[in-house]
Amino acid sequence: NNYKCHVLIHLAETRSEVDTIYKRYQKSPTQLLHNLELLNPLTICAHVVHTSPQDQQILAQTGVHVAHNPDSNFKLGSGIAPITQYLQKKISVSLGTDGVASNNDLSMFGAMDLMVKGQNVPRTKCPSNKMSPRQIVPLICKIFNK
Repeated sequence: NNYKCHVLIHLAETRSEVDTIYKRYQKSPTQLLHNLELLNPLTICAHVVHTSPQDQQILAQTGVHVAHNPDSNFKLGSGIAPITQYLQKKISVSLGTDGVASNNDLSMFGAMDLMVKGQNVPRTKCPSNKMSPRQIVPLICKIFNK
């Protein structure tokens, strides 16, 4: 990032996105952006629902920030991002509401509630890790100071 500016990009939001990128480039969207040198501490990746352990390692190593938007992910049927895994791997996560086209109320309290509930849902490839409301506060107060 020669211009030292933040970049916001939607990443691995839907299964079809991941499948399409993989068919075209033989790598995940995360791996593709990493190879293009687009992932760094100034990059904010929205959604990041469908990631492999290798993708998560890249996210942690590059210092990107994940903007988790659970209302949007639920409304659009994108899936549940493995936020507890991201936090365990020291990936920076913040909580958002996305936009009015994909969220009915833009309520941060609703997003906090849905985030906790979503992380408690068992998933086949991503084991559930219980998340408590106390873990949410740092995510809504996240300041990009790296």
